[in-house]
Amino acid sequence: IKNLWKLRLFTDVQVYKEKELGDIVFLEINVTERPRLNRHSYKGVKKTFHDDLNEEVNKYLLKGGIVTDNVKKNAANAIKGFFIDKGYFDVDVEVKEIADTVRVNSVRLVFDIDKGSKVKIKDITFEGNTIADKRLRKLMKETKRQKALCSSSKFIRELYEEDKVNIVMYYNTLGFRDAVIEKDSIWRDEDNKLRIHLTIDEGNRYYFRDIKFKGNSIY
Repeated sequence: IKNLWKLRLFTDVQVYKEKELGDIVFLEINVTERPRLNRHSYKGVKKTFHDDLNEEVNKYLLKGGIVTDNVKKNAANAIKGFFIDKGYFDVDVEVKEIADTVRVNSVRLVFDIDKGSKVKIKDITFEGNTIADKRLRKLMKETKRQKALCSSSKFIRELYEEDKVNIVMYYNTLGFRDAVIEKDSIWRDEDNKLRIHLTIDEGNRYYFRDIKFKGNSIY
């Protein structure tokens, strides 16, 4: 019984002794299978998002497949990740399981989405740098602070990490071969906007002392 419950495929598991013949016992295992998925839908977001959301949740949802808590959780997390990448950090997803009368023991899942307000970057500051802040901000092609009310300034973690690499590579071109970003901090201010602060250790600047040639016969 415990092993069958661990499969998380059943809503009820029972074992009966059906009959005895001498020293032989016949057992009957009675299980109630979890419902299977017939369809899914979204609530709380525009239809323009639906196709993109389907690409995310279809990685975890299989029509006719058994609906488990893990399946619902993974699909909900995929939706959250989709909206977080678009700057909606407070997105909340509630999964509702509703019995579907079209098929026996089937359900439809409704993803009730509250994406909240988009969180934008208010400012990006630096510490420990001799290069102007303005120049370093320009190197961050995908992570920009909000300059106007409707300007794009969303925070995407993957692209932010790439922008940090761009800063270090720029320092390398200037001779700061040991430059590193020691640490970075990201927090929200009282206006619910993001602030980013990067601490840079530029290290020593390297110069060519001399350049010599070997094997040349003319110069």
